Amino acid sequence: MRDTGLLERYYIGRSALGFYNSVGVTASYAIPSSLFPSPSRGDFSAIKNLVFHILTDIIPLHPPLSITLGNIDTKTPHYKYLETIDLTDVVTFTQDQHPETQIASTHSQPLRGADGSLPLWCVSVNTVHTSGSTDTVRLDVGFFLNHCLGDGFSGAAFHHSFLSALNKFLDQGNIPCEASVVASPCNAVVRPPRQALLPDFETAVPLPITLGGLLRLGYDTFFPEKGIWTGVPVQSFGTQGAVTRVAVLRLGKERVDGLVSLCRQEKTSVTALLTCVIAIVLARELEEGKGRTERIQGLTAVIALSMRRFAPAITPRDMVAYTSGMDCTFRHDAKPGKGRLPSCAGEPFDWDEARRVKAELDAKTSSNQNHLPAFLRLVPDLKAYLLAKVGKPRGGSFEVSNLGVVDMGDAMVETGGVKCEGLLFSQAANVTGVPYVFSLATLKGGSMSIVLSWQDGMLEEDVVGRVMMELDAWLRAERLGGTAEDHEEGRS
Repeated sequence: MRDTGLLERYYIGRSALGFYNSVGVTASYAIPSSLFPSPSRGDFSAIKNLVFHILTDIIPLHPPLSITLGNIDTKTPHYKYLETIDLTDVVTFTQDQHPETQIASTHSQPLRGADGSLPLWCVSVNTVHTSGSTDTVRLDVGFFLNHCLGDGFSGAAFHHSFLSALNKFLDQGNIPCEASVVASPCNAVVRPPRQALLPDFETAVPLPITLGGLLRLGYDTFFPEKGIWTGVPVQSFGTQGAVTRVAVLRLGKERVDGLVSLCRQEKTSVTALLTCVIAIVLARELEEGKGRTERIQGLTAVIALSMRRFAPAITPRDMVAYTSGMDCTFRHDAKPGKGRLPSCAGEPFDWDEARRVKAELDAKTSSNQNHLPAFLRLVPDLKAYLLAKVGKPRGGSFEVSNLGVVDMGDAMVETGGVKCEGLLFSQAANVTGVPYVFSLATLKGGSMSIVLSWQDGMLEEDVVGRVMMELDAWLRAERLGGTAEDHEEGRS
């Protein structure tokens, strides 16, 4: 078993302090009812047997699922192999639960390994009963993991394996359904294989720091930009952590296609567009929302970056935490195309801003120099570093993390195979992070989801509702200056 990496120790320390619990990806699967009859309310036996069979199959495919942590409360936590995994400890079953409730409640639970006795991941399974005549049963399956094990792409990798195993059962005609539950139940205790983990981030990707990068860090540390709204100062809730709240916005396929086409036409990206639109929406809500008279000077977006491109041996099916980030600032006093926030509600969207953000993203991701994880080597005690943030201003206004387009493939069974109908990428509240965290995922050939997560008590409920409504209104081609037709899409 290799040692923990530097970024992994940062994530472990953050988790141990209750500052960040998990990252998750939830997928909705439509199962033909002819192959898997809809269970009666309160009866989880068939669903449990099916899920346990699948997890028994796929745990050996992903080495991080077989490990836990030791010495979590020290400066040198280490990984250790699990002798057994009792699936009843890590899988929960519900029925007809709202996706927001399912995600928020799971993100609010710590995933620290329970002193080396439990895995660093969990699965939530929600069976949705559909009214009227239907030929499918829907399962909302959420996979949540400690960030030290992997990122959002790791969650997508889990679901690729889950869907493949599920369709294997169907294709072979041996799905463990109601009739076989009593006769041949799946053993809930798994004995995982001992497999080597992939290299940690710093071993796989060289992360040099230049003199210019070091000087820039020092300047930004001692002379932070003034007038940036960052919400209330960091507050700690103890090792039990903060309660996570979430809101979900879904954009249908036609609407997504229109936005993608518009971004290509304007020579920018969806991530850059979303970052600019969120900045506009938040600034207006903070300044013009109900009962508000505050005039902010600017906002700073923290855009999450995947560093997998610098590790060619890593595949999309691997679970690793190779992540970084960059800041992007918007101000009222900036020049057009240079980070300017509109001064009034009637101003049209400035596509130069979206092109500017894309150019900055392209520049940052073209090099492995001066990335945030590299500077962690300058921190002698990561936990002390995190605890020192309590009571101080946050490092930004909002985060944008985009999985991009996730290809879950078509149904693998010729007659009535299982299909993935939607994805939700989400994150737990980050106690020392930004107030608003927006996590995006787009199912190939399908819808896009935007999950907003925040720390309970840090934002007002009505403010969050208005932000999501305004974001929904802005993300229409005609609002952005395009010509695509307006499509009515629901918000949950």
